[in-house]
Amino acid sequence: MEDLRIIYQSLLYSDGIGQWDRLGAALADDYAQLEERDVPGMIALLYTLAHELNFFTPDNTVAGDWTSLFRNFLTSGPVPALLPPADIAAIAGQATDIEPHIALLLAFLRLLDKARNNLNAITSAHMQFYFSEVLKFPRRQAVADKVHVFFELNRNALPQLIPSGAVLDAGKGPDGQLLSYTTTSDIVVNQAQVAALYSLFVENTTADKTRLLWSAPYDPAKLPGQLLPFGSPQSRLAAADRTMSPVTTGMGISSSLLELEGGSRTIYLKAHSMPYAVKAPLLVDLQNIIQVEITGEKGWIKPQLKKAVIYQDTIQQAWLYVEVLLPEVMPPVTGHSQAVHQSRFPDGVPAMRITGLPGKPLPQDLLDFTTETAALTVDVKGLKKLVVQSEEGVQAVNKPFTPFGSWPSAGSRFFIGNRECFSKKLKNVTVNVQWQTPAQDFKTYYTGYSIPVDLTHTSFQVDADVLFNGVFDNPVKTGYTLFEGQVKAYRMKMTFSEEDLKIANDNQVPERNPGLPDISGGYAGGMPAGFIRLTLSAPDTPGFTAFGHSNYANALALATQKMVQFPNLPPVIPQPPYTPLIREISLDYIAEDNIFPGTDDQVFHITPLGIRKLTDKGNPLFPDFPAVGYLYIGLANLQPEQSVNLLMHLAENDAVQASDPDADYANPVISWAYLAGDEWSPLRTDQLVLDTTSGLQQSGLLSLQTGADAATGLLMPPGLLWLQATLTQGLNRISPLDGIHTQAVEAVLSLLPGDDLADYPLHLAQGLPADTIKQMINSSVSLKSIRQPYASSGGLQPETKTHYITRMSERLRHRNRGINSWDLERLALEAFPGIVKVKCLNGSAIATPGVTRAVVIPRIAVAAPLAKRLQPKASSFLLDQVAAALKARTTAFTTVQVSNPDYEELLADFKVKFNAGFDPAYYQEQLNQDLVRFLSPWAFDDKVVLHFDTEVYRSEIIYFIENLPYVEYIADFKLFHRNVTGNTGGISKMKIGKTFEISRQPIPNIGIMNIGDSFLVGIDWEVVTPSQPAAILVSAPQHTIAIVDTSRVCTAVSGLGIGNMTINIDFIVSKS
Repeated sequence: MEDLRIIYQSLLYSDGIGQWDRLGAALADDYAQLEERDVPGMIALLYTLAHELNFFTPDNTVAGDWTSLFRNFLTSGPVPALLPPADIAAIAGQATDIEPHIALLLAFLRLLDKARNNLNAITSAHMQFYFSEVLKFPRRQAVADKVHVFFELNRNALPQLIPSGAVLDAGKGPDGQLLSYTTTSDIVVNQAQVAALYSLFVENTTADKTRLLWSAPYDPAKLPGQLLPFGSPQSRLAAADRTMSPVTTGMGISSSLLELEGGSRTIYLKAHSMPYAVKAPLLVDLQNIIQVEITGEKGWIKPQLKKAVIYQDTIQQAWLYVEVLLPEVMPPVTGHSQAVHQSRFPDGVPAMRITGLPGKPLPQDLLDFTTETAALTVDVKGLKKLVVQSEEGVQAVNKPFTPFGSWPSAGSRFFIGNRECFSKKLKNVTVNVQWQTPAQDFKTYYTGYSIPVDLTHTSFQVDADVLFNGVFDNPVKTGYTLFEGQVKAYRMKMTFSEEDLKIANDNQVPERNPGLPDISGGYAGGMPAGFIRLTLSAPDTPGFTAFGHSNYANALALATQKMVQFPNLPPVIPQPPYTPLIREISLDYIAEDNIFPGTDDQVFHITPLGIRKLTDKGNPLFPDFPAVGYLYIGLANLQPEQSVNLLMHLAENDAVQASDPDADYANPVISWAYLAGDEWSPLRTDQLVLDTTSGLQQSGLLSLQTGADAATGLLMPPGLLWLQATLTQGLNRISPLDGIHTQAVEAVLSLLPGDDLADYPLHLAQGLPADTIKQMINSSVSLKSIRQPYASSGGLQPETKTHYITRMSERLRHRNRGINSWDLERLALEAFPGIVKVKCLNGSAIATPGVTRAVVIPRIAVAAPLAKRLQPKASSFLLDQVAAALKARTTAFTTVQVSNPDYEELLADFKVKFNAGFDPAYYQEQLNQDLVRFLSPWAFDDKVVLHFDTEVYRSEIIYFIENLPYVEYIADFKLFHRNVTGNTGGISKMKIGKTFEISRQPIPNIGIMNIGDSFLVGIDWEVVTPSQPAAILVSAPQHTIAIVDTSRVCTAVSGLGIGNMTINIDFIVSKS
């Protein structure tokens, strides 16, 4: 039983098979040679034979043997012996002083070599004859390579047809022939170019039911090497590692109700929802989730957000309530300006936008809120920017003025106007007046006048009416007191209720009038609205009218007469009449109106790249992004209904690294649409003519045509026609995008008359280098240039003898059926030359019976970043192709899973002292590079093989480092084995003293150290082996290397001593 377990373990931990290992040793040409003797061997044979042959002199006497004939190949000394074979071969091949008879012998032996080589080739010749002539297995035919090229027209040139079969000049190939390629399809070349590119990723979290959007703009001419077309999750990444920025969405309102020039301004937004799918939320506090901004003269103003909630109305419906305050010190709310506010709301009308806070996820209850109705209420207090006009004309409101003129009389009028207020649908209006030094007691003040007996401050009254429809027809208030109290400074507060305003408007509810003309010049006949008129109406008695200005002369005359008649009495001189003087005047008003749906106001969705006007109820409050990600392509110079060919060049060999355990590896589902105004119109099948990208998993062409309604509205940046690719699943299967080009077409290698693909072996093996094709034979004058930015692909050279024998020998064994690991490994390597190694693990696990796992290693791209060279991984698309190919060769009861290896990092942590004269700052990094190269040589040399069953010894690494020419010594060396696949379960699953260990030398300042940097967790290993059969040990890209500084001396450290020591670590009791 123990022996069986050993056998099973050896099978599990096999190293797999590489492309270089496929040819069996017995099939090699030199495995069994019929004639193994070469020139040195034949000379040794002849020398031995020479001992047995007598040498006869001319007189026919024996004079020894023939060994002296070979004296050139003998050692010197008393007993000559034959030289070693290597020396004999050197003399036979290079000596120039050989005797003629030896030269003839060597010439014969070299000619005999040709016959020997032919004789020894019998193994190969027999196999080729047997496979091709007896079994009739055909050789694999050569396949022509293909290349993508794209054209550019001269400026202002009309569209040009390039027909299928157009010949492209590719110069001379490595085989010496002239190369040319022909296009495989027609293409109409136009002026369209990719001018803008945006990625948008939707990050939904199921735990707290929130959504966060990430976006990134790209320059199509300078794409980064790892551009993920639809983005990737960012929230778990450190800020420095993020490739996208959080973006906000929301709703926007363009309404004349928001015209708020001054005072303390409170805005209330109240929206009612359509029924929720299940149940409306009870209460959702949005205070720390959203922000509100309003247009100001110099940009967006951020008012104080007093309240923002969603609360339940009925079981399935809810209210959204938002309250914001603009204190009096905040600037006026003005009309929107695209130049100032950098947004696309209508100009001239104030706008308010409600968006999520940057980087703050939006709750699903907010995203599920679909709007049925919405209303705005504005409550303004202390509006002082008024137009005030007396009988003497328009007065300056910023200093005291006389409302009824300097000589008020009964019937004197005072006009109070404000366009902002009276252009809205008012709930009420209040006039606030502060008088300048009015009389303390009007009855005393007017002593000497013929005043009524009951004259008080309430005797001074006005009639009030409001201008509607161009006339003051319906007085609203009569006999309204100008002075409201017996205080030092009287005030007046006159409120016009909603009913009062209705009466003034012929019993009709006043509607909004955003087109109200400018009234800053004061009231004049014919003005439609905008003013309140106060008419001085009391007192009006025969002896005293208004404020007594018309009675002052009579009062003086009467006083003079009394002074003459009664000279002994104290004179009573009447005071000049009081002229009303307003120190301060303001308006309060509340206006309210519905803004959605079916009103002149406009409600918008705010998207990351623009806005979209909403017209019907049922739209979500915030824009909906139901897909996983979006790719936006902006095309310049493309006309509606024009066709365009897009080359999407993808980094197919780059596997998308996903740390999320719930990563989406489903088959990609991508839909394409073009922008028609503010709506995305899906491309019909007859509009998306060609798509060879397999869902953006491999490089290919997209040939598409927009509709006649293609246009850019407000949803996307102007000046371009836009395409949208929507990804609904399969994010982690999308390959990185490294190039996007228009006017692209595919071309295939064209043969000269009489040629065959077999005549181009070197070219088919190497491919056509990038930037080789630059012109077309018989080119049109309209073409400015032809470019080929990428090397050709898909070519296969004629099958070599070695590969033919390898393939056929494998074919005879597995018979195109995957029965065991040997079969599956060879089938995978044969079908996919880009895979350099395969290891197959039998489905012996109890948890997954019948599941066979094939671990593949793709060819390493030398130009790839170091991190990808250290851990080469195949893309999901390639893994699927391998799985499908193997599944077609296995039984219905077998499940084949194809995956990348599980790479486990080796991290060295040590201190180093460099030799004198070596710059520590430079050689610290050089040491890291040399160590990485030592542990993972395949990342720097594609001829080095990766192994699954490698063991790494700590002593080997120490020996390597210590023998570097710039290293004097190292200290405190530790070797850590980091399982980057996360199968250990993390630090919470570790055990102290087993898999969780702290450095054995406690450091006083451990509190300021960083885990993984200056504080390492793990076991210091002597020998590291892979933790599982599918694992490969690789170097960490950055090791922890500290420089020994011998100039520093440790003085005293606070906090140490026996009270801070640990037994058996830094506190050791002597055994004696």
